[in-house]
Amino acid sequence: MRGMSGLELVRALRDRGIDAPVVFMSGVSDVPVAVEAMKLGAVDFLSKPFRAQAMIDVVQAALRQRRAHPQHYP
Repeated sequence: MRGMSGLELVRALRDRGIDAPVVFMSGVSDVPVAVEAMKLGAVDFLSKPFRAQAMIDVVQAALRQRRAHPQHYP
């Protein structure tokens, strides 16, 4: 992304009270970044390349999580 990293984007969202489910995708498998993403509440962290079905599965899990805990989301 231009201008900010994915971690910076999620921090900015959280600072604004936006607690939407987030899935990180990265072309570089970086364990510290993945750990920080999960600490910020990421649903999952996918390393590129990934199968389309992997993304579908992660999005479905995020939607289930949101339905199960609507009080956590705006």
